[in-house]
Amino acid sequence: MPANNLTEAIATFPQAMETEMARLVQELQKMQAEEQKTQRQNDSRIIVPGR
Repeated sequence: MPANNLTEAIATFPQAMETEMARLVQELQKMQAEEQKTQRQNDSRIIVPGR
């Protein structure tokens, strides 16, 4: 968050925080979707005793 002084930093902080939170939510949703995909793949496997 570039700023030349504290006043500028305080003024830009809310937008920077909102942008970063949106990025984090998107990243977490992507991770959750990948985890669900992996779980579905694991759940659909046929278990064969002795293998």
